[in-house]
Amino acid sequence: MYRLQLLCQLIILITLIGQPGSAARPIVIFKPQWNEIFVGDSITMSCDVEPGALYYEWYHNYRLISSSKDYVISFAGTRHSGDYWCLTRVGGTSEKITLSVSDGPVILQAPLYVYEGDDVSLRCHSPRGHSARQTIFYRNNQIIQTSAIDPDVLPIKYTDLTDTYRCLKEVLTTYTYIAETTISYTESVGTISVTFQPNWNKLLTGESITMTCHGEGHLTYHWFQNNAIVAERPMYTIRSAQVAHSGIYQCRTDRGYSAVFRLDVSNGPVILQAPVLIYWGGDVSLRCHSRPEYSVEGTILNKNNNLILGSFSDPSTIVLSRNSDVPGTYRCYKILSRGEYVQHTDEVSLHVRGNSASCCVPWRCP
Repeated sequence: MYRLQLLCQLIILITLIGQPGSAARPIVIFKPQWNEIFVGDSITMSCDVEPGALYYEWYHNYRLISSSKDYVISFAGTRHSGDYWCLTRVGGTSEKITLSVSDGPVILQAPLYVYEGDDVSLRCHSPRGHSARQTIFYRNNQIIQTSAIDPDVLPIKYTDLTDTYRCLKEVLTTYTYIAETTISYTESVGTISVTFQPNWNKLLTGESITMTCHGEGHLTYHWFQNNAIVAERPMYTIRSAQVAHSGIYQCRTDRGYSAVFRLDVSNGPVILQAPVLIYWGGDVSLRCHSRPEYSVEGTILNKNNNLILGSFSDPSTIVLSRNSDVPGTYRCYKILSRGEYVQHTDEVSLHVRGNSASCCVPWRCP
């Protein structure tokens, strides 16, 4: 075994001397330099090689994903977890680097590379928008730091790197809820126009809506829900909507009738609202709406399974331009909390690397 190691070192030495300026093995660099991130985070991977290369290949779990020097994940999902490596024709193949994408409430992040002699920092991290309080760091199951002020980061001396670290963080409990709606243009307009205040096709229980049947000089007005008369006046108000108010509505007068429309009332925490009647040629507003007793930690909106909005604030409403392709199936995800703090933990073991280069550089497989 000693002879094999010596021979390998000798081959490297002869190669470097015999071919001045030959490239070193590529190194994968992450920005930010963490080995684990959250769903929704972004990360840039760079294939660093000296001298620079004209040709690059990026692989994820043995699948070719890019031919550029940099590979960018703008909105990470759990599917992005796995092994990554890059390849150049001048330097060969980098080593495998593992990225973990977590949908959990807390992760303990370590640098991608830790070399001999390095002092490093660990970060006990919760997603943006999540409220957290006390954080506790452990080394080999012993408490070493407790803090409620700037609690995220723990500096570590090089002499302590081989230990196992764990963090505990109290995070505001969050839940993810999904709401969906399908948008299509209204075809039958009827002869009587109607307006709505507010103009949403879905309500949460307890909310109100006023529907107005327009037209001067009409002698009779009738509001129908599921073909049953519910009001006999131009304006019909539901002051505290209940699930039983869901159904098919129409206004009829002695001179005509309105378009038929549907109103839905939900007792859930989240609904995706669209205008009651949608006609071609106008802007359309969508609102991912939740109950006021919940705090909003994040909102995601998809159309036909493609992301159109991702935010850790609470944008609630998005306007679809009249010039866009409006019809489709829309789905929103809302991360909500109700003021309950729960303890979550994660741990990491650090692996210290030597500063010497590897002697074996395969072409295609790291």
